[in-house]
Amino acid sequence: MTIKPFFLIVSVTLIVAQSSIACGPWIPTPYVVRNDRVFFDAPLLTFTYELKEQLDKSAPHSAVLTQDAPNASLELIKSLQQAGVSEAEQQSILNKYQAYRSLLNEIKKDHDAPADSTYRSAKDEEKLQRAYAALQDQLAPDDLPLEFQLYLNGALAYNLDDANSAQQYWNELLALPPEKRPVQTVPAAYMLARLSQKTEAPQRYQRVRQLVDSGFVDIHGLAAASYGWEAQAQLLQKHYAEAVSLYILQWKAGYENAAASLRIVAREIWQSSDELQLAELVQNDQVRAVLTADLICRYDATNTQNLRQRLLNMLPSPQLLTVSEAGRFALMEYQQNNLSAAKLWLDYADPKDALALWIRSKILLRDGHIDEGRTLLVALLADTNESQPDWSRIDTRHAWGELGLLMLNKGAYLEAADCFVNADSWLDLAYVLERVLTTDELITWARNAPPQNENMAYPFCEPQSLIARRLMREEHFNKALEYFPPLIRIQAESYMNAMQQASDPALAPHLRAKKYWMAARLTRDYGLELFATELMPDYAWSSGSFDRPNVVEMRHTKIQHRDSEEEIKRIEASATLPDQRFHYRYRAALLAELAAGLLPNNDENAARIYCIAGGWLKHRDPYAADRFYKHLVVRCPETTLGQDATQRHWFPPAEFVTKQPFEG
Repeated sequence: MTIKPFFLIVSVTLIVAQSSIACGPWIPTPYVVRNDRVFFDAPLLTFTYELKEQLDKSAPHSAVLTQDAPNASLELIKSLQQAGVSEAEQQSILNKYQAYRSLLNEIKKDHDAPADSTYRSAKDEEKLQRAYAALQDQLAPDDLPLEFQLYLNGALAYNLDDANSAQQYWNELLALPPEKRPVQTVPAAYMLARLSQKTEAPQRYQRVRQLVDSGFVDIHGLAAASYGWEAQAQLLQKHYAEAVSLYILQWKAGYENAAASLRIVAREIWQSSDELQLAELVQNDQVRAVLTADLICRYDATNTQNLRQRLLNMLPSPQLLTVSEAGRFALMEYQQNNLSAAKLWLDYADPKDALALWIRSKILLRDGHIDEGRTLLVALLADTNESQPDWSRIDTRHAWGELGLLMLNKGAYLEAADCFVNADSWLDLAYVLERVLTTDELITWARNAPPQNENMAYPFCEPQSLIARRLMREEHFNKALEYFPPLIRIQAESYMNAMQQASDPALAPHLRAKKYWMAARLTRDYGLELFATELMPDYAWSSGSFDRPNVVEMRHTKIQHRDSEEEIKRIEASATLPDQRFHYRYRAALLAELAAGLLPNNDENAARIYCIAGGWLKHRDPYAADRFYKHLVVRCPETTLGQDATQRHWFPPAEFVTKQPFEG
């Protein structure tokens, strides 16, 4: 009797535990806290980009991938017009044709779905069988041109799983005189290839392309589609070189998914070929290009390292390879940590090969030639524009990140900021702008900063917003206004005006208190937008949702590439006070304290201020809030809020403050 309740308790506990797993965004590791591996790791490349660099750019036939391409209905109209059929009769025949095609398409959709519970339910199967029965003896309309009749009858037989009848209809179509079958010749030949045995399939698909080349209509792009099907047939027969050549043609024809097929062929070659077969395949330029692209774009692993070494051991003499290949094999040797061999390949590489030059800079850095490596990287990245298409294959953002860290370590802080902009690394840029640059350097950099989106309601991860908030914290209010977007500038101007009046000794204390309170409320309500630090302690980059990464601490505790004495001095000079999470709440509470201090004892407005301002801190920092509680009970003991606080020994609940200060 006790087992069931216990089982239920355990089950509920497990469910709660599973649903309580923490979640959050992926937070990239800033370059400024990384170790030497950031410089030494091999560049990451993309398989398709490497293929584009190594192979020709065109194919004899192009894929038809758009819905607005010419269709068989238009070709039917042309045939009827050439036969002298009247317009009214043309429309009647066209309507019959389209209705019949719709019926075929319905059963084709169900016919092509795999017959399992995932794709075809029992209800779908019944529907398919009813459609089969309805079309069993319903041949194509007999007033269609003969080539259309024969093709549709073959399509019906094919979808009814009667392959023999389908082949008979399509062979009968191909037996017509060429001038009688201009439209349906290619589709019929293509479908016969689909039905052929795998040993016959390559010749059948080649025949499709020959027919297109001889002038037959190919409105569906079946010549291009035949590349992939023939490649599959060649792959099944382990004719790897032929399969690679055909998948490359398919890819260049417009089928992007052919790149995935090429990677499958590469893996099949590695798994199935012995050393003799592999050595022969490597002599083929296209196969070698695919195998090379496959290996240099993989992440490092023991198996990958072994495969790379197999390929390197079988390469022909460097003099027999192209200069573009030399850069790739330099990368492969670098990935293997064979630096001396990588240097030899670099000697054969194209002097303008971006990949080879980047590897050369990495080797210089590994050899301790920091200045030379940095200089080479600067020269390289100066050419990363549209006139240098070779860079499109490489993650130039990572190269800029590397250079940014080198510049930071050198003490070239403005240059480091520019590099991190190009690296698209916001956390690194925020670190430099917020903590490393002096105020004057920050303003100098800001003059050339990219413009900010003026419609942003929450302007985080924007250089100009970060600059404005830092200037506000440092009380350079007029300069800060230049960098706020209009929506936030209104609040910044209100804060500045309130502070100017609150600081005016000529005003009555009551009015000054009111202005201090206005500034306090603006700071509390809009503190994230007006004062928050982008990084620690406020983490405005995440709207304050996450308290990481602590870049300053991580960089200071590093062994490699840690901050210099000069950088430490700059960080200390730009420190936020108080150094507390959501520091602007403390800033707001301090302004509230100044407001209440200008009011007499036992003033209801002062009591409300102490109660509200203490509430801003009491949950996260009761110790800091305690001083407001003491002000409340010492200075305002005769007020309603003060008496309640005395009885509770803490602040009254928020709902007890029924009026805001200075409301009457």
